[in-house]
Amino acid sequence: MVAAINDRFVDVDFTKEAEFVAGDLGFRAMHNFASYNRVAQILTDEELEKEMERAEETGGLENLITVILNQMQEGSCVGNGFVGAYMTRWNAMFGKEYALLMSANSLYKQIGATASSGAMVNDGIDRLMDTGILPLDTPENRKRFGTIVMPATGFRVPYPNDWKNTAKLFKGSSYYIVKSVNELLTALARQQPVIVGREGHCIYYCRGMRKVIRGRSQRCALYCNSWGKWGMGAGDFDYGFGIDTEAQIAKSARWAVVLTSVVRPSMLETWYQTAV
Repeated sequence: MVAAINDRFVDVDFTKEAEFVAGDLGFRAMHNFASYNRVAQILTDEELEKEMERAEETGGLENLITVILNQMQEGSCVGNGFVGAYMTRWNAMFGKEYALLMSANSLYKQIGATASSGAMVNDGIDRLMDTGILPLDTPENRKRFGTIVMPATGFRVPYPNDWKNTAKLFKGSSYYIVKSVNELLTALARQQPVIVGREGHCIYYCRGMRKVIRGRSQRCALYCNSWGKWGMGAGDFDYGFGIDTEAQIAKSARWAVVLTSVVRPSMLETWYQTAV
């Protein structure tokens, strides 16, 4: 849970942090998408207030985050945004005891032109759904997957041989588009992360909340960033998070992606026995 709010991390203007962001992060016309409000019952204002009050005591998706990503000096925020959301939704579905660290670079290489080019948000969801991503290069993952792993950054690092056969195990299985604040907050109440491209940067939302910010009580959203030891604390971390006010959420909610489920590999339990 958030211990304190520092105005420095509220509605951050990411365009002033040029060393971390690059490229056109907007949405082109997305194909084969469904609107979230067509498949989910959207909570009313009153219901959302109750959910946000409950989450203020228990926490939300931030409690399921096992790593704060760091894109370093690369323009790979779209890869980091989607991979961070993927790992969080994975933990929501299967439990943190089955958490796997995944490589944001393995997604960004599929959608970026160069290390600093940036990428389109809709390309991120397309590749997550049809190709998938690779495990992060860690000692534990090498025990599970051998050399079919990738680092967190390093655009020039080549893909391992036959990498797509492993990547297809780690794909999203369903997503929807939100176009309203209530849709966005409903998804968060259901432990479904929402990925947005805004202010030249890609982040994912973790929890709706009501806070008094700059003298006004308003609905806000906690988000997880990919700048390493930046920001405020939430969940198990003392850093990595910021807050968007209701005005910024309204901008983000005009077209955002809700990751509702990911593929469950049949070998999940076996991987954990192998890594022990």
